[in-house]
Amino acid sequence: MPHNARSRFPLHPRSRVVPRRKRTAAIAGCFGCAALAPLPLAAQDMPRQLDAIIVKAAPLSNAPERQPGAVSVVVGERVRAENPGFSLSEVLRGVPGLSVRDRHNAAQDLQMSIRGAGARSPFGMRGMQVIIDGIPATMPDGQSQVSHLDIGTLHHVEVLRGPLATLRGNGSQGVLLAETERGQAPSTLRLGATFNEERDWRWGLGGSMAEGRWDLRAGIGRQRGHGFREHSASDKSQGNLRWGWQTDAAGRIDVVLNSLAQFALDPQGLTRTEFEHAPWLAAPSAKAFNTRKRVRQDQAGLRWQRELSARNSVTLAIHHGSRQVTQFQSIPVAVQQAPGHGGGVIDLDRRYGGMEANWVHATPGDIRGVVALSRQQMQERRQGFENFLPGTGEPVLGTRGRLRRDEDTRLLSTDAYVQVQWPLGEAFSLDTGARHSRIDMEIHDDFLANGDDSGTLRFQRTLPVAALHWHPLDGRGLHLAWGRGFETPTMNELAYGPDGSGPNRQLRPALSSQWELGGQYAAGASRLSFALFDIRTRDEIVVASSSGGRTTYRNAARTQRRGLEAGWVWQHADWQADAAWTLLDARMDDGATGELRLPGTARHWGSLSLRRALGNGFHVGLGLDASSALETGGTERAPGAVSWHLSGRRTWQAGRSRINAFARIDNLFDRRYAGSVIVGQAQQRYYEPAPGRTLSIGFEMDIGASNE
Repeated sequence: MPHNARSRFPLHPRSRVVPRRKRTAAIAGCFGCAALAPLPLAAQDMPRQLDAIIVKAAPLSNAPERQPGAVSVVVGERVRAENPGFSLSEVLRGVPGLSVRDRHNAAQDLQMSIRGAGARSPFGMRGMQVIIDGIPATMPDGQSQVSHLDIGTLHHVEVLRGPLATLRGNGSQGVLLAETERGQAPSTLRLGATFNEERDWRWGLGGSMAEGRWDLRAGIGRQRGHGFREHSASDKSQGNLRWGWQTDAAGRIDVVLNSLAQFALDPQGLTRTEFEHAPWLAAPSAKAFNTRKRVRQDQAGLRWQRELSARNSVTLAIHHGSRQVTQFQSIPVAVQQAPGHGGGVIDLDRRYGGMEANWVHATPGDIRGVVALSRQQMQERRQGFENFLPGTGEPVLGTRGRLRRDEDTRLLSTDAYVQVQWPLGEAFSLDTGARHSRIDMEIHDDFLANGDDSGTLRFQRTLPVAALHWHPLDGRGLHLAWGRGFETPTMNELAYGPDGSGPNRQLRPALSSQWELGGQYAAGASRLSFALFDIRTRDEIVVASSSGGRTTYRNAARTQRRGLEAGWVWQHADWQADAAWTLLDARMDDGATGELRLPGTARHWGSLSLRRALGNGFHVGLGLDASSALETGGTERAPGAVSWHLSGRRTWQAGRSRINAFARIDNLFDRRYAGSVIVGQAQQRYYEPAPGRTLSIGFEMDIGASNE
């Protein structure tokens, strides 16, 4: 891409497509068109709900009220009905204990953390295991990617927090399990599109069908963002297919295929002055080096489930995938002159795959247990190049130059876990479990001009878990859980030492111990849940420095994260409301600087939404997202903010088609705030601003949908 390719995109808020004075007219026009649509042929006022929720995020599946841990379930159809669908943050913003911060920078993904775990990550997700349609989206080293999740076909998302999550794998203080929709009869064609005034748009086209023993759902989509900041354009294309086949004799087989291609410019962070006075700017170094990222990912998976008898069932899942990443960073030319430096261009070619098998058994005495074995492997070719070419005068920046790094890394993880649920009378149960994890890493250095960085690493640990649960049949419940955690450094965290050279072998795994006391109370149309937690970690992996798009890491002596999370859901007649709130006291002590607030975290955050069905398919909603100040890891804090949003939609049936049209205004009062921060940024470019008041409109049409 030419260095000036960004020039065709808007550089300043005055270039917005829909001026603020015309927004009211645009919304009125949207609802006016919906009002002229045919009257609904059947009640479509509320999105279809899940029939019977069985939470599978924990190894032993249970109804939500029977899980001895904090768990939330989000229904995909309701989210799509009133949100643009640009980001997974729209799906997860109302989950207690989960902080989801949109960087509005497609080159760096969401900033997501559970109870403060993973807040350090500059891209991707840490501190949680992600599973999509039974296939891991978390690599064996603990790094997760969710960019291939198709929100347009999302059925539901489960989020499990607390000690029980450690049974799922490396570094897991939470589990995010997503299931997309299966194919259904009658055959349906789905078309959806969203546009906003920043000239961001997305469209999706998919189909669903089922016949006898098999079902199929497939879809393609494209999303393009011009961005409200300079140098922030992005383009993403994806395709997904889920095919299922089921018989009484063979059980059920699901085959999942997905493909993703993404290109994004990286505007990087802003200083406090730039953030306050010109948040639409990009960092000068981002424009000078034309910082950008290109990703290609292809993945295939197969899951087989069979009930062998009334008391025995087995599941086997296998997957294989590839991921290629090319990223141009803004490392200064002078810095790259150091003999051991890896350059300013990263070129990764990753192959990964694995399998997991589990057996679930229930005894005549209602003791339930699961035994599982998991084995995953990953091979990564990492090359580094200079991000400039020598010229007759000044060097030509933002161009691939000389090779500075060439490594081949192989990683193998072997895990086994067991969980047993012991009934202790009608209203009590005891869950016990353990997971043993071993990770072997081997590095082959093929670029020997700056020394040989070849070597091996091994991390292993056995992690026990226990939970006592009181669960009477009247909507109440209480649990006390404890567990140990084990988080190894990822390949990216090990990739660079403090001076930017070869592998950082000084990094050690983080070891944690956590307690949780939680419960829920349901009465009539309302449900309240809460959890108190205390997590203490030794050798927590934290940011050492971040500069030019590259982050290095170190171990802190100890950290403590304690707090309270609460969720509330209420429905009465035509009204619905839900709220989530989290209080977090996260501190670290590395011995040298004393006790500090954990970077990347806020003291408290939450959300509130209120919706009403007006009849004739019309719905309106009002909500807010709030957060206190964000720790940057430096001497500054990103100020806290409250952002309101207003939405309206209409759902109606037209012949054999069901249509949902919506309009939404985010940041209703045009507040200036940071969507997220870059932890420990060396030049104090911590701030990643959120856009101002933004109008989005969109629709989703299911052609051939039944009137049920």
